[in-house]
Amino acid sequence: MRLQNRVALVTGGGSGIGEAIAKAFAREGASVTVTGRRKDALDHVVAAIERTGGRASSAPGSVTIEADVRRAVEATVRAFGRIDVLINNAGNLFHAGPLHETSDQVWDETMDLFLKGVFRFTRAVIPQMIKQGGGSIINISTVAGIKAIPGFPAHAYAAAKAGVNMLTKTVAIQYARQGIRCNAICPAGVDTPGVAALTADPTMRAGFDAMHPIGRMGTPDEIAHAAVYFVAQPALRGKEVMDMQCVRCNGLMVVDQFADLADDSGQLMFAGWRCLVCGNISDPVIMANRHSPPRPQKPARKRAVAA
Repeated sequence: MRLQNRVALVTGGGSGIGEAIAKAFAREGASVTVTGRRKDALDHVVAAIERTGGRASSAPGSVTIEADVRRAVEATVRAFGRIDVLINNAGNLFHAGPLHETSDQVWDETMDLFLKGVFRFTRAVIPQMIKQGGGSIINISTVAGIKAIPGFPAHAYAAAKAGVNMLTKTVAIQYARQGIRCNAICPAGVDTPGVAALTADPTMRAGFDAMHPIGRMGTPDEIAHAAVYFVAQPALRGKEVMDMQCVRCNGLMVVDQFADLADDSGQLMFAGWRCLVCGNISDPVIMANRHSPPRPQKPARKRAVAA
């Protein structure tokens, strides 16, 4: 088990991506606290984890309420003694429409949920992580926070997620010396209960699938696989590697450099792009398998030698 003796706190853990991450972490040996607004959904996830021998607890509450945030952090430490991983995933359906028809209320509520909620939980867990000597924070963002998408007029949502991406980078830089790593996973379309109403129509679903390079939307389990990868890889446990990454995901995700994201049979697990802290973004790459030949290296620049 790759996450044995780790403790994770997952926001929005009652369904969709959050549920998949919580279950994936538990399968890998982590103890998990799920938090969200719907206690019945959280209890269902906890029960499912416990039926398979895992350890889990729930902490109902909203990322928009500071007292709920503090209670979730305190409950996790009380139950499991520490917090090694924070997954900032909470979110629900967002407003899409012309900017000039977007009200202040819609804008403020979107920022409060998708950006300030990440800020609140990150702020709350950092003291505990510093006390422990480190930790890992993973923010579930979106490609819409990196690049404007034609036909997707979710202005407030995109702006909030762009803020999450920058917050990911500032946290990674400012807390690296304390052993805290911070990364973002930026999916495109993911087939979750939250989008079920939008994709119920076959024509609409076909349009969503066609937007993705692999011909379909991603699944919550695929996002969970990436989250486990960030936390579990031995080479990534040091604070010198994989900080400040915004991993851009288009259906099935991640980055061409990380061929190990393929499974043991060499089958494609992810395809996508990398967004580095410097802002450089590579061209789209879809890996055929983990054994794909490496990219040719640029020739070394010759240095002038004094006569």
